[in-house]
Amino acid sequence: MQPDRNDITNHLSSLSIAPSFRHLPETDLQKLTRLVLLDLASKEPVLRLTASRALAIWGRGATISDLETALNSETDETVNAQMKRDLAILSEQQKKNPQ
Repeated sequence: MQPDRNDITNHLSSLSIAPSFRHLPETDLQKLTRLVLLDLASKEPVLRLTASRALAIWGRGATISDLETALNSETDETVNAQMKRDLAILSEQQKKNPQ
């Protein structure tokens, strides 16, 4: 069954604004992070790419291992390249601000 294009569009819109919520209380951030992490395993490459970007923009260092796992199984070249860039961003942020 093909996903509905409206569902994907709505989902992308939600993912694209996720980084703007970085000032939420930590418990809410953890819930939102778990939802974004689920999209790293989506069947839709655009959702995986957008989830990766959201995590890097967000700067959630705790997600590095999740992004590494997603990268190891990523088959789409474009998504793979973006995940590598986002992983480098997160790793650099982690070095500057260890949690």
